[in-house]
Amino acid sequence: MATYTDAELLESVREGINTIASGAQSYKVGDRVYERADLGQLMSLEKTLSQRINTAAGGGRTLAEF
Repeated sequence: MATYTDAELLESVREGINTIASGAQSYKVGDRVYERADLGQLMSLEKTLSQRINTAAGGGRTLAEF
């Protein structure tokens, strides 16, 4: 079983989001219909992975200046 980094997973998730956004949510082969992952789930995973990468890079805290 392959092990992927968060950055590699994030890249794959973004490719999936782009595929769905381009109109390829589902496709048909013969009598069967295939559907890709749910866009909302991919977007949620993208946010989670982005936050993990940001935190690991030392950017886990946000400071608001007024």
